[in-house]
Amino acid sequence: MKKIKILTAWGWVDCSCAAAIALRKFKSADISGMSQRKLPIHLTELSKNPKCPYSKIIILGIGMNTAPKMLITAIDKLKERKVELIWISAYNIPYTLKNHLTDYAEHDTKKGYVSITEVVAKYFDLPYKDLEKLYTLEKKDLTGKSLEQYLLIQSAQHRYRCFQDYESFAEAVRTIAETRVKLTDDQKRMIEFYKKYGNRELKGKSQVMMDLHATIQKIGKKDTARVLIYGETGTGKETVAIHLHDRSPRKDKPMITFNCASSNKDLLESHLFGHVKGAFTGAITDRKGAFEEADGGTLFLDEIAELPLGTQANILRVLQEGRFNRIGSIEEITIDVRIIAATNKDLPQMIREGKFREDLFYRLNVVPIHIPPLRDHLDDITKIADNIWFNKGLGHLNPKNIKILKTYNWPGNVRELGNFLERAAVLEENDFVKLLNMHRKEIESMKATEQVLPENMDELIRYQANKLYEKYGQNKVKTAKAMGISRITLRKYLE
Repeated sequence: MKKIKILTAWGWVDCSCAAAIALRKFKSADISGMSQRKLPIHLTELSKNPKCPYSKIIILGIGMNTAPKMLITAIDKLKERKVELIWISAYNIPYTLKNHLTDYAEHDTKKGYVSITEVVAKYFDLPYKDLEKLYTLEKKDLTGKSLEQYLLIQSAQHRYRCFQDYESFAEAVRTIAETRVKLTDDQKRMIEFYKKYGNRELKGKSQVMMDLHATIQKIGKKDTARVLIYGETGTGKETVAIHLHDRSPRKDKPMITFNCASSNKDLLESHLFGHVKGAFTGAITDRKGAFEEADGGTLFLDEIAELPLGTQANILRVLQEGRFNRIGSIEEITIDVRIIAATNKDLPQMIREGKFREDLFYRLNVVPIHIPPLRDHLDDITKIADNIWFNKGLGHLNPKNIKILKTYNWPGNVRELGNFLERAAVLEENDFVKLLNMHRKEIESMKATEQVLPENMDELIRYQANKLYEKYGQNKVKTAKAMGISRITLRKYLE
């Protein structure tokens, strides 16, 4: 017996609810999310299959303005195979397609329909009021079950966008259709991941971003390979690490992020390796370190270049042997951790300067990933900025403001862009020209205050001598002592 296929538009809670309503009519139907761009390709593939498994295809909320000739050819071939096509949409059907579809229903405000969910419910004569808060997105009223359903749909769509996970979305829609009371453990984990990392997406369709996605997809599942992520501040190094972890077999295990620059130097090794009670003043209880907390999962070492050489040596031992001691303990702890490190520094240069261990570099740099700065793919601002703005509940950015955003190079990368849009939202400022001019002046003012030091050594010493001379109230004795030189030498540099 042939099956029924439901294709619903991605990205909209309303379309997900519409698919759930259709599933109440066709309980055993297959369900897939679909974009307007991929619809002609998908229908063409089905039309070429001599053993097409579907007797009915229901298309919900997907526009049909892409590749109309391909669509018509695919639809006509499917009809020849006795496949019924029903298109239900909030868009007006293209005139060229009206004679090709088996049946269709359009959004009709005269009949009081306000959403694709209602159009589907009226078409199949099914109840839908239990989803009303959800599909109308009255977020301030979303509590209890409605809030859980909303998070389920959003997290499933997030999994599709980030990890090409189609099944989670289909299962989420089915859960809503069945008004299932209990979520599965996988769904609960998916929601928790979305709540924690839902704002961390790698948006953009440029070639450099597509290459980055392909690299993450390839090496994410190689969960023993160490990765070193290079990128300027604000490019999204931690986001890449999160995506690598969640594509790996370790995704159900912890991912611990440790910023190597944020920890007090005296407590750094305690935070990394843990300590036992009494190991030092203030150690009143035993404590696990980052390596132990991440056992079985992933440890992300951000700003790895900031580690002191001594700590680098201790980390090298852990990487080589897979074991370590808590501070103050003789008991060895064995761990299984995937290490992902990140830096915005030139590590080879630091190795030449004696500031970073060469042997540690080679241990970490098994698979390097380079994240491009935003100025190298400015066209992606369309997707990135619009996504940030939309997630603030402000709808879509107008094309004029997106064009304005592309006139700036964003030296702080995506983080700077996000902060700018946050300011625009808080100030309710829609004049991006005015706001960006203010932002540029602030950045230029910051750069103007940065002192450019002389490159010539003699000039650099003269500069330092004059700075210290002013600091010590023009006292030559104190200045010479601070510099470790004689007063005669100091006088030469002050002349």
